Amino acid sequence: MKDYLEFGMDYLKSKGVDYADMREVNSDSEHILVRNGEVENLTIDTGSGFGVRVLRNGAWGFSSSNTTTQEEMKKVIDQAVQIAKESQPTVNGEVEMAEEPSYQDEFKSEYDENPFGVPLDEKISLLREATEIMGKDDKIKVAQGSMSFLKTDKFFLSTEGSRIHQVVLESGAGIECTAMGNGEVQKRSFPCSHGGDHQARGYEFVRELDLTSKADKVRDEALQLLS
Repeated sequence: MKDYLEFGMDYLKSKGVDYADMREVNSDSEHILVRNGEVENLTIDTGSGFGVRVLRNGAWGFSSSNTTTQEEMKKVIDQAVQIAKESQPTVNGEVEMAEEPSYQDEFKSEYDENPFGVPLDEKISLLREATEIMGKDDKIKVAQGSMSFLKTDKFFLSTEGSRIHQVVLESGAGIECTAMGNGEVQKRSFPCSHGGDHQARGYEFVRELDLTSKADKVRDEALQLLS
């Protein structure tokens, strides 16, 4: 566990709380959308932060920050405790915590190929090729493909002794086309709509989807729906 998180747990014990836990979340994400052969959206983002939840005299308090230092940790804990104190007059019953042992565990989702290590040009080229194949008919007005990747690294600590580390990598992709004709509008997608399919795996999942080989079928099915 990170030093500032353990520092926070030690500091919490000095604040007279009945129970407390904290979570730190670090995330990396990437989203690519190609429409009609052109990149329409490309978002690469990273973020981090932590939150502290406390129970004091039957009242809950919470505070959070995206600055991961010991001084900020103290400030956030003080805020959470103060919120619990100010909420106490509204409490009309005791909080009963379930009997639960502490846990020390770690989980990391398995993958073969890190999507963040795959060249961006390679991902864009795959989506461009798929959309160009789908667009090989004048009745196809919109042909688009997307990829999304998210890595979430979480730490959980509680005053009951739990220390849990979890790293989950999610990868997904999909293609879709819109056909217009005979006064109708029809759509087909693969493997499913709303951004495709996603799994807790790496880029190997995107390769297995084999989007370019499915593009002809998606286009033809959309055209068939017009008749």
